[in-house]
Amino acid sequence: MNLSLAPNIVFTAEEKKTFYSLGSLCKPHSLEKPTDWACKNILFPAPGRNVPFDIKGREFIREPLDCFANPRIRFITFISGSQIGKTAMLMAGAGYTVRNRPSRIFWVMPTIRDYLKFYKSRLKPLEIKSPGIKDLIKNPRVNLTAELQFIGSSIIEMTGSNTPSGLAGSPCRVVILDEVGKFKLKVGEEGGAVGLAQQRVKDFPQSLIVCTSTPVSQTSPEWVEYLNGDQRRYHIPCIHCEKPITLAWSPNFNALPRLGNEAYVEWDSNAKIGSKWDLGIVARTAHFVCPFCKGKIFDHEKSLMVPRGEWIATNPNGDTSRRSYHISSLYAAAASTSVGNEAVNFLRQKKARQLQIFANGELAEPWFNQVASKRSELIISTSTPHEGEWFNFLTADYHYNAPFLWYVVRAWNRKGDSYLLDFGNTNDFAKLDQLAEKYKIPPTQVFIDSGYDANRIYQECLNRGRREAYPPGGVGRRKAYAYPPSWVHLGWTPLKGYATQKNWRDEETGTPRIFDWVEAETNNSDVALPVLLLYTTRLKDILRSMRLGESDQKWAVTDIVDKSDVYWVHLDSEELKELRNGTFVWEKKNPHLANHLLDCEVYQIGAAVSFGLITTEEKEEFVGV
Repeated sequence: MNLSLAPNIVFTAEEKKTFYSLGSLCKPHSLEKPTDWACKNILFPAPGRNVPFDIKGREFIREPLDCFANPRIRFITFISGSQIGKTAMLMAGAGYTVRNRPSRIFWVMPTIRDYLKFYKSRLKPLEIKSPGIKDLIKNPRVNLTAELQFIGSSIIEMTGSNTPSGLAGSPCRVVILDEVGKFKLKVGEEGGAVGLAQQRVKDFPQSLIVCTSTPVSQTSPEWVEYLNGDQRRYHIPCIHCEKPITLAWSPNFNALPRLGNEAYVEWDSNAKIGSKWDLGIVARTAHFVCPFCKGKIFDHEKSLMVPRGEWIATNPNGDTSRRSYHISSLYAAAASTSVGNEAVNFLRQKKARQLQIFANGELAEPWFNQVASKRSELIISTSTPHEGEWFNFLTADYHYNAPFLWYVVRAWNRKGDSYLLDFGNTNDFAKLDQLAEKYKIPPTQVFIDSGYDANRIYQECLNRGRREAYPPGGVGRRKAYAYPPSWVHLGWTPLKGYATQKNWRDEETGTPRIFDWVEAETNNSDVALPVLLLYTTRLKDILRSMRLGESDQKWAVTDIVDKSDVYWVHLDSEELKELRNGTFVWEKKNPHLANHLLDCEVYQIGAAVSFGLITTEEKEEFVGV
């Protein structure tokens, strides 16, 4: 700032000092890109030496790191396997931001223990040793704590995803969500950690949210965020023919859309002798195969290909402000992730039935029983003719993570036979209206789970259907009315499922049954809304027997499921386990597996039972209690 430009104004010494201080704060940001700046200014302390930040062998982190300085990018999702350099990228990006774009940074890790360990062993040593940062710290003992770090005009605040008070704090411009796959999906009554953290940036016009993780399931937050972005994949030129390829493991692992340029892994067939594998031969002969020239690509040749790679967006409909990246450990330069070691690791984990660990940690793909298996269900063609009278039902499951709605459309006849018409997910209730119109489903044959956000579901149901005069006997169990409602709603029907047996009985015979009706408690006292109650444990037993062909009713799946394995992922997500007391219970095989389509199929059976299309003679004791 040049004070000589105002010769007629006299400034005191203190005023000049203030002006010059303001001038230093208004200096332009570094014109270097974050990656170039970090290579010169970030040091990683190691025993006996300081290691400068470097992207050699992992040039693929340059583009996502440079997004820290791109004002057009509001959301970065980085899905990766192990040994990729994800954490180093985050620390370099935070360091660049602290120095060149002073901000309040909110850094969230899975637990308090995680961030305390990370801060003490990695972040604090970097802050006090890196030349681009250390001069901004006046007093390390006072200004640097695990929870709050005051660095120049910036603040780094750290917390765990399982602490509601830590997540709901001061506004900030930058949020870093590290290892989202390990986050607690819901924190108390506050909602998901990801959603709470994102609320922190809403007051900033140039905010940035960075989400990193190895993926867990197809509906976990980090994978949903990746799908919401432009879905960038790293393409490298084949060492033989120069055509762009992507490194992949096997066609059996297909959580990502096929691009047609996948170079899959193979090894010498002589490595298997009878039923035994010679892991030494596997490690020595494993290689990638170019899909174009069929040339073999060995691990040492990756170092010639990775630096020349390019990130290419594969989702043309993605929001341009949301960059999402996916890269597996197959691209990493570390010896532990060589293609030979990965092949041995795969065979060992396959034998131990731990392929989920391999899929998540090495391939950076969500797990959904990706290795093909023979199915016992009746699978028919969509062109199969169906004679007689059929009733189409639409059932939906509504929950708190996007996509919010999952649905199944199934046709039933009076014998209790059924076949699948459609399934999928959406974020919009209007999609269910479109499905009902497409398959000619009356409003009274649409059922939606109201276990989450019941008031919202009740209102959506009341908006669809018709009203008739309230019958004298009511439409289900309810509180005593001072003034009975005038109308009963006949349309979309909310339902609730219960895992334990209830004392529900047929009104005429008094025999136990697996469903009942109740009137919803809504704000509209003049209209009664029936709610269907279901004993889901017993319904799962029925579904299991139908899928195994042990039932008198034919339960069929059409070949539309061949286009997407997600249907089987959901349906196979739970298993029947015997407890020590001899009873049985349905449990998830893995807490991270999604089961929404399974719930929708269970609701289909409940709807068919309530319509009398399936008859169940219940005894006093139930299987699967």
